[in-house]
Amino acid sequence: MAAPPLGGTLLSVVAQAEYIPPGMTQIERVYSNSAVVLVASVESVQLLQDQTLTQPPSAPVTLSHQIRNAGNIPSSYTLGWSNGGAKCPAGTNVALGNLSVVRDTNANGVADPTEPVLALGTPGALTLNPG
Repeated sequence: MAAPPLGGTLLSVVAQAEYIPPGMTQIERVYSNSAVVLVASVESVQLLQDQTLTQPPSAPVTLSHQIRNAGNIPSSYTLGWSNGGAKCPAGTNVALGNLSVVRDTNANGVADPTEPVLALGTPGALTLNPG
């Protein structure tokens, strides 16, 4: 299956019909006017995450997330985090410290020492191509 065209791509289509007029043997060919379509730029992001984790106090915690650019143009993201968000169970007092976001370049689910730490609150800290 072919990848969808990128936003801003021009697609041009011409229809062709062939027929043999009555009483003749020669094939006639006619063409339609050209129809040109500009593919709209669509930005779409999917965020997959595992938000359930139980650890004893002061234990290190790793939460893996996967961000996918599901649109048809390159897209940039500003990353951040917050303690005690709306999705935290009622009555919990979540206070994580020394947090960082690491780009898992080898997709092994582990923040390896050679992988880049992404700047939080910085526009364009992460840029993904379509797909």
